[in-house]
Amino acid sequence: MHILLIVSWYKTKENPISGTFFEEQARALARIGNTVTIYCPSFIPYTSKEKEVLTDYNDNGIRTISQSIKALIPRSRKFNYKHLAKNAYKTLQHLGILSQIDIVHAHTFRFAGIVALKIKQEVKINYVITEHFTQLTVDDGITHKVDLNYAKTVYVNALKCFVVSNYYKKQIVAKLQLAEDLFEVLYNMVNKIFLNEKLHSKKKLIIFSTGFLIKRKNHTLQLNSFKLLLRSNPAAILKIAGDGPEIESIKIKIKELGLNDNVVLLGSLNRVQLLKELKKASLFIHTSLYETFGVVLIEALAMGIPIVVLDSGGPRDIVNINNGVLVKENNATSFCKAMIDVINNIDDFNPEELRKDCKQNYSEEVIISQLENTYSTTKIFKKTH
Repeated sequence: MHILLIVSWYKTKENPISGTFFEEQARALARIGNTVTIYCPSFIPYTSKEKEVLTDYNDNGIRTISQSIKALIPRSRKFNYKHLAKNAYKTLQHLGILSQIDIVHAHTFRFAGIVALKIKQEVKINYVITEHFTQLTVDDGITHKVDLNYAKTVYVNALKCFVVSNYYKKQIVAKLQLAEDLFEVLYNMVNKIFLNEKLHSKKKLIIFSTGFLIKRKNHTLQLNSFKLLLRSNPAAILKIAGDGPEIESIKIKIKELGLNDNVVLLGSLNRVQLLKELKKASLFIHTSLYETFGVVLIEALAMGIPIVVLDSGGPRDIVNINNGVLVKENNATSFCKAMIDVINNIDDFNPEELRKDCKQNYSEEVIISQLENTYSTTKIFKKTH
């Protein structure tokens, strides 16, 4: 089967880890005999001086096409979205992609879903969509009527709508006033490298977190909680991986709390570097205020590491009494208590069992088999090109 994977963001030379999940899914599908083409459309605002660019290259066996499309007129969202979809369709048609593919799998409605919808309208190739766009449901996220109407239209016309957690499903249904049975939960998968790595015993108390350094990730809670934890565990180390606009404020907070000797900022890590750090960690913490799922959590569990997580929605599907603690209160006292409870009972969290449970729910084999079943049981309508 030839699958066109349309993604709404993807890796670049400047940001080589963006869209890692999309690439991993594409390679997993290719490993079981499918042909996968990746297409990433991006939108250039009318006022931008950025020029349109089209790239088409073979990325280790996966044809990868990236296209930036500029708005034609100012302050006309609906017109410009149609313009983007039309141009994307023409490009894929011109490159001969649409005569080769069997199905489209779009990731998020904007802009992948909008392009997938256009393809279906023009050449009757059906599409599946996976929605995990945080901005769709956060309080300060998408509110424009054009976007919301497009989201509804994309979902209603899809052959299957996947969402990455039950919490996220409920939020989309409530916001867009759609039927619950329109959506099916399909979790993100964990990369094989985390499941295949040898598990190591831990001598030092190293607490680890990773994520973009933005306000929503709530690093202040991490640091305040860790400060309290040092009263009972003075030799503990907190390692924070990631980069982002909050880096300077985090550095200031570390200095204010007198944590320079106990907190290490690692910067942005690739998969191999992340794996190396997880091998050393005793506990994984996550303090985000909102998450649709939480891939970093299943990566930690795959490495046999228990997790302490602030209740941010999506992780409710992941955290249970056997693998960690879901903290309901957004305060340092409660979060610190949860960390101490796990540390003091660390032997209750068997690394092999944590990995086994993770593999049963989030492994490549489990998730890809669900996708394969969807693709193979879906009746595909194609015109002759």
